[in-house]
Amino acid sequence: MTDCTNLANALTVRPISVAVDGNNFQFYKSGIFTNCNTNLSLAVLLVGMTDNNWNLKNSWGQTWGEGGYIRIGRGNTCGVCQVGSYPVVN
Repeated sequence: MTDCTNLANALTVRPISVAVDGNNFQFYKSGIFTNCNTNLSLAVLLVGMTDNNWNLKNSWGQTWGEGGYIRIGRGNTCGVCQVGSYPVVN
């Protein structure tokens, strides 16, 4: 999965493992985050979306961000649309 449209469509069915540029994530507290590049450095779980943002679950615990989650701007913010994967069960 390498584009935002396919990512959004797949997300309507299941959470998706994605890679993002997480170099500035440690400073995130709340709101819609956009302070990043597209140099992929961190794996997170894409769990939801709105018209304005992607909702990601990080593994750094509930004291980080918004209870362990971060909202990033829609589009390829932080490189979120570059690499995504999910299991297919037949």
